[in-house]
Parts: sequence; structure tokens; C-alpha cells
Amino acid sequence: MPHEPIIEFSQLKISTLNRHHLIENLTPLHSESVVDEVINLWEPMAAQIIMIVGDSGFNSLYVRALSLTQPTFSWLTATSQPSQATNRFAELVKCLKGQSPEPARAANNLLLTTFTDILAYVNRRGFNHTNIALRLGR
Repeated sequence: MPHEPIIEFSQLKISTLNRHHLIENLTPLHSESVVDEVINLWEPMAAQIIMIVGDSGFNSLYVRALSLTQPTFSWLTATSQPSQATNRFAELVKCLKGQSPEPARAANNLLLTTFTDILAYVNRRGFNHTNIALRLGR
């Protein structure tokens, strides 16, 4: 079943503040199902982005966002590259399940905000693999 895009690429042109507000509103405030909601956000977005930049492009963006988020949430760890398709977010799920709902939500919101900030930055400068690699410091 195809995923409906959560955040259209045309929405990346909206202001950073509006994008951050949108992310805050996409995850439940107080819910035991935070992890399920998180995966429901990441999987369709990943599918849309992978169609444009491929698995390795998505993985590079995701790992960079994780590395920028980890100083705030040191328990948010990941392998050097996420595993493929069905288990892509297994490490994220494991980390978030080890936390109560509020810190899990906060960590995911920061990760998603950081990810979309990187994506918006790369989008403004052009989507080619050389630009992405240079901008991500690889």
C-alpha cells in the first residue's frame, strides 16, 4: 500500500518556524503509543525521500540528523547506517521504547526537526549527491 506523503516537498518552502510547529503537532502530547506514532511519521516520509535521493541519500541525512540530536538526548543512539526498509527504524524504536512518553516525544521531535532542517537546507542548494555529501561533511 503506497504511503501518503506526510510532508510534501513543496511544504519545505514554508518557514522554519511553521515547519517546526507542524512537527510538534504531528506527535501526540501524552500517549503510550508515542513510538507507534513516531514510526507512522518516519516510514512514509522515508519512502517519499528515498524515491528522490535513494537509500544511501536518505541514510546519510538520517544519520547526520541523529548525530546532531544526540548531544541533547545522549540515549538516542544508532548504528552507522540504518538497516534496510522493514527494519530501517528498529534502533530508533528501541531507543524510544526505553523512555517514558514525554522524553521519547521530545527526542523524536528534535530528530525530525533536525532532519527536515537539513532536508530544507539541501533542497535550497540543489539535490545532487556531491552537494549532499559536501554539506553533510562526508
